[in-house]
Amino acid sequence: MKLDVDKLIDEAPISALQYRIFVFCAVVALLDAVDSVSIGFAGPLIAADLKMTPAAFSPAYSSGLLGAAIGALLFGPLSDRFGRKPLLVFTTALFGLFTCVTVLANTFPLLVAYRFIAGLGLGGATPCFITIAAEYAPQRSRSTIVSLLWAGYPLGNSVGGFVASYVITRFHWSMVFYVGGVPTLILALLLLLFMPESLRFLASHGSAGRMDNLLRAIDPRLPPGEITIASGAKPLPKKVPIGDLFTEGRAVGTI
Repeated sequence: MKLDVDKLIDEAPISALQYRIFVFCAVVALLDAVDSVSIGFAGPLIAADLKMTPAAFSPAYSSGLLGAAIGALLFGPLSDRFGRKPLLVFTTALFGLFTCVTVLANTFPLLVAYRFIAGLGLGGATPCFITIAAEYAPQRSRSTIVSLLWAGYPLGNSVGGFVASYVITRFHWSMVFYVGGVPTLILALLLLLFMPESLRFLASHGSAGRMDNLLRAIDPRLPPGEITIASGAKPLPKKVPIGDLFTEGRAVGTI
């Protein structure tokens, strides 16, 4: 039996497997935002402990943002090569671990370095979870699902603000990072165990042997028997030079 993966995803009802993937991705987005804002609330207290002025402490805030920008540019192309799931698990574990490790920084340069590495994971997770969710979403609802995932960021900022204000007034500032980092590490383990690789990625890389259970989870009505992927399955898009963002009238919008 030959199947077109894109056609199957677009035409079948959204399955429990797909809902699980969307929820996982939404939680990554939420915790990404929670961990991102943690330094903003704990920063003044850390600066006081290090006896630094707010101006001198400012690189600790911007290093995480710089890391996030680099991570977003770096891990998107890597996920095209190595897969969505491995990179999503890695980046989620990375920002969870270094959010926790932030409390161990006993010098300012070390704090800046830890926040930069955490930022790599924070930014790198974004293209991974957006891509895997989009590739499991049917065409009819893809835009809605991706938009809802992006809504995880302001929600995470709000949750992070409420949690941080509660924790900081009752515990040491280090608890802010543990409250965000420990659940993220647990989530990374759950992703490793229960998040499947993208069907579209597997199809484009000729990994039909790993797809049978996923295809049947999406559409349990498939008859028994060996499944092969139709030759018409869409390959991954051809790589586009970054310079194309500035050609054919796109320069102003890109800038």
